[in-house]
Amino acid sequence: MAEKKNMVINEILFRINEHARRIRLLEERVDRIVSSIHILEEEVKDRSSEIRVGLERRDLKIKQIMEEIDIIKKEVSRINEAIEKLASKSELNEIKNFIEILNPITSKFVTRDEVKRMLEDFNSLKSQR
Repeated sequence: MAEKKNMVINEILFRINEHARRIRLLEERVDRIVSSIHILEEEVKDRSSEIRVGLERRDLKIKQIMEEIDIIKKEVSRINEAIEKLASKSELNEIKNFIEILNPITSKFVTRDEVKRMLEDFNSLKSQR
């Protein structure tokens, strides 16, 4: 009976030791998992910071682009107003034709002396008839 008690006690001790070993393995696994979770949390935190910085840069760039677009819109409006004040093509053609009429190089104007001479020639022809 003492031998049976010793066998039962040995079996119980073996099982206790086996369970203790399994518990230690599980605790080590849990520690590794917790460590991995901490590493992942740090990576998520770092990436979140990087994303936040990236979004802030993007927002700043968008703001700058919008400001540049506003400047361009104002400049286009100013140019359109200036264009409206310019002479049209038909007005320029009219001015060109007027200048061509008054241009002494291309126009055939007569001087006073030429008119006097022409009148004298005319009168002399008239009196000869």
